[in-house]
Amino acid sequence: MSTDAVEAGCETTSAVRALSAAEQAGITYRQLDHWTRQGWIKAEPRIARRLDWPPGSGHPRSYPQVEVEIAGRMGRLVKAGVTARVAAQVARRGDVVTETILYLLRPVNHATHLEYGKDWPI
Repeated sequence: MSTDAVEAGCETTSAVRALSAAEQAGITYRQLDHWTRQGWIKAEPRIARRLDWPPGSGHPRSYPQVEVEIAGRMGRLVKAGVTARVAAQVARRGDVVTETILYLLRPVNHATHLEYGKDWPI
C-alpha cells in the first residue's frame, strides 16, 4: 500500500494526496482545488479526525489515479484556451475524439514552423 494511502487511512493504493495529484497532472494546487469544488474533478475525502467533515476546500482529500489523469487532460485543454467547463466535459470523455484533440494540442517544435525567416508559434 502506498504511503499516501496508509497516511490517509484509505484502502485503495492508487489514491494520491492533492499536492501530489496536482504535480502529476501538471496543474496548480489552486486549479485542482477549484475544479474539485466545481465538481469537475472528483476527490475522495481522506479519513480525518472527524468523519462528518464534508469534502471541500480546507479538508484533506485524495484523488484516484483516473481523476489525476482527467485533471491532466483538463490542464492541457485549459492551457490551449478551452474554458474549464468545456475542458472538463471533453477530458472526462476519454475517447478517440479526446485523444485526437489532446494530440493536436501537444507541444510542437516551433523551428518547423518558419515562414519568411520568422518563428510563428502555434
